[in-house]
Amino acid sequence: LQSLCFYVIAASRRDSEFSTEAGLKYFILGAFSSGILLFGCSMIYGLTGVTDFEELAKIFAGYEITLFSAQSSGLFLGILFIAVGFSL
Repeated sequence: LQSLCFYVIAASRRDSEFSTEAGLKYFILGAFSSGILLFGCSMIYGLTGVTDFEELAKIFAGYEITLFSAQSSGLFLGILFIAVGFSL
């Protein structure tokens, strides 16, 4: 909800094409990054079954990531999606 205010502010000058373009690009980038972040969260929840950070830390502390395991690849992709979602 906080980002919606910034989208409106970016596109506030109605007579400027640059302002409209900036607002639309900002909205699309925000929707895209939110979708990637939520997909990463859902992958981690789907593979571990927990949402508590303490439980996730316990799981990841004793977890060995191998390249050939489907579950470890999914967890790695989930963490990667979350990092990309935060960085966008």
